Amino acid sequence: MSDTAPAAQPQGGNSGALDALSVIATIITVAMFLSNSWPLRGVWAARNWGAQRPAGIFGVLLGTTWWTTYGLIIAQPAVVICNAVGFVIGCFGAFTFAKFGSTALDTQHVVKTSAVVVGGSMAMILLIRSGLVLHSEPFQRRALGLCAATASMLMFGAPLSGAAEIVRRKDASRLSPLVLGLSLTVCLLWTLFGAMLGDAMIVVPNAGGAVVTVLQVVLFWRYGGGPAPPA
Repeated sequence: MSDTAPAAQPQGGNSGALDALSVIATIITVAMFLSNSWPLRGVWAARNWGAQRPAGIFGVLLGTTWWTTYGLIIAQPAVVICNAVGFVIGCFGAFTFAKFGSTALDTQHVVKTSAVVVGGSMAMILLIRSGLVLHSEPFQRRALGLCAATASMLMFGAPLSGAAEIVRRKDASRLSPLVLGLSLTVCLLWTLFGAMLGDAMIVVPNAGGAVVTVLQVVLFWRYGGGPAPPA
């Protein structure tokens, strides 16, 4: 018996619904990435990055590298397309910071860290796929999925850190209702997509993303008007 197995596929009755869901999720996810990149236009116009830290860029590059690869392995074009777009936007964000960052030290740090994140991820992917570590195709696929899911969890570090800062300052005015709405919709759609596909590696990180986004929505509802004026 071969130790290889095909990628998870939906039951026949669910195929059409899954295809429709994947199209909707792809469109909204691409819209979310584009909306997240919109502030970069302001950076180029002002030719100044400002005070915002670039940590989120690394999370985007890390997550989209792994998810693009995982999408190829499980033969799901929707996963590939969304994360390929996200990867390009992440690269553009890193380039923008490298060009307009506050200090030469900061810009060099971003360039080097971005190269390490992407290069290290690709090296691990090639190592897993080479069969030197895991000879079984199903185990390789699970390992890639686990790494992709872990990368998504690490991406939550930036919004959670931002949430702590919002509570400290009592100011959530920098959060965008549009981006929050798109993010929550995307997480819920991909959670449903993963459930219909029977792929826990897709379900778990997106369900976690939905929880983090709901937390941000609550903070925006509580502190969206900015800090209260002093008495």
